Amino acid sequence: MVTAVSTSNYDITEKVWKFDGNLMSSVRTHHANGQSTKIATRYEYDHLGRKAATFENINDAGEVNLSYLAYNELGQLQERKLHNETQRTKLTYNERGWLRSRKSNEFSIELKYNDAIDGAEAQYNGNIANQRWSAGEALPYTFVYIYDKLNRLKRGAASGLSYPMSEQVEYDVMGNFKYLSRDGGNANSYDY
Repeated sequence: MVTAVSTSNYDITEKVWKFDGNLMSSVRTHHANGQSTKIATRYEYDHLGRKAATFENINDAGEVNLSYLAYNELGQLQERKLHNETQRTKLTYNERGWLRSRKSNEFSIELKYNDAIDGAEAQYNGNIANQRWSAGEALPYTFVYIYDKLNRLKRGAASGLSYPMSEQVEYDVMGNFKYLSRDGGNANSYDY
């Protein structure tokens, strides 16, 4: 495939597909002002056809592993490694298949549903009762959610922070936002 902006600025893209429809590789050569840049991307898949790894090579300078993906027995993403495995993220799920935690050195979060903590009311319908998060793997901050009888978010408040973080929502009879207040600031009212 050739994509051109002008005769001196254009891209040539070549792709190789497997019989099952998975993209195996692509090579994009960008031509601009007499210079060219070649970006070769290669993909690997596991035995079930799920993407397992992505590699990139720019101007034949050496292949870099952009991402490595590992799955659990149920097919859920369990671990993601990025940038030659310098950034790692691990994910866990509860018995219903809902995301329970995502942990890495940069950001971690833990979601609580029916096993709520910090005074949150347990939720058995998929609503998040509360979450704990932080930059890094320790989880010192908590956000608690409160829902109305129609499972709409009513209030939320954080703890463990040095500044206030909260929200309050009210709805009209049609379910539209009627009132929204965040962090104790000025409330927004909505008319429809």
